[in-house]
Amino acid sequence: MSNYPVENDTIKLMIVDDHNLVSEAIRSMLEPYLQIEITSFARNAEEAFTFAKAKMPDMVLMDISLPSQSGIDVTRELKKLYPEVKVIMLSMHESGAYIAKAIQAGASGYLLKNIEKEELYTAVNRVMEGDTYFSKDISRDLINEALSNNNARNPEITITRREKEILILIIQGLTNKEIGEKLEISKRTVDVHREHIMKKCNAKNSVELMHIVNELNLLI
Repeated sequence: MSNYPVENDTIKLMIVDDHNLVSEAIRSMLEPYLQIEITSFARNAEEAFTFAKAKMPDMVLMDISLPSQSGIDVTRELKKLYPEVKVIMLSMHESGAYIAKAIQAGASGYLLKNIEKEELYTAVNRVMEGDTYFSKDISRDLINEALSNNNARNPEITITRREKEILILIIQGLTNKEIGEKLEISKRTVDVHREHIMKKCNAKNSVELMHIVNELNLLI
């Protein structure tokens, strides 16, 4: 697992958005962070695939609404071609259905376009570390709805009420320390719960955990 930000490490990032003002705003927000290198700006699906092949970015910030093909479809195809590329979806839509589709397509995060600079930077680094991240403005109920979207269920995996609370916060991208503060329990307690959850789901990291939870509908 990477440990971003690390001096001399560079995150190569591609922005996919058909609105130049949005792309420029994102560039301006990330410009102060020297380890993030924006390698390309794509305005549609065709340019996204062309630049992905030519530049091989580590991460893609993907607009959910593109002119010829949805960002969700582009994400799904990109992840098939380049499984190691991290994708964070950018959207105006605070919707459980959109979030669910983004997760199913392979996105590791979902950000609303009103995001502040510091949170965008945090999201990029958390996802590069192998975690997931959702905008703080997105409610836990919506994330729960998104992760409960499928009908499949594995009866062999049972999640306790406390584990479910912690699981939702893990998928939101909170650290164990932040989860402990939010739930008013010790970091050590969160460490133990997190370890149990990962073992129950046989997940290696938060991204894999998110997809297992979504696939098995563990939060209903």
